[in-house]
Amino acid sequence: MIMVGLSILVFNNYKDATAVPSDSWAREIEIATTPVQSDILSKRRANGNYNFSYFTADGLESRDYSNSLELVDQRNYDIPYNKWTEIIPLENGAVYQWGGHLLFRR
Repeated sequence: MIMVGLSILVFNNYKDATAVPSDSWAREIEIATTPVQSDILSKRRANGNYNFSYFTADGLESRDYSNSLELVDQRNYDIPYNKWTEIIPLENGAVYQWGGHLLFRR
């Protein structure tokens, strides 16, 4: 009798855990793709927007998204990339290291 009760309990919990979420619960969006092997840096700006910065074949791309994850701003910076390039995205540009120097790009 106890095994039957536990089986029913497990079955009901399994149904609840594997239920497909409603359309209003979550959605998937593509935030960034990069052809180079670089990290995608993310941070929250002072105005509440989310910032994602990553390297593309053309340099650094920085995108800002609102709280509802809609694209608000997109900027490109002509920053050369190699596997040791490190960047710090800022509100009005980016600081990066190149050849032993710290450089700022607006």
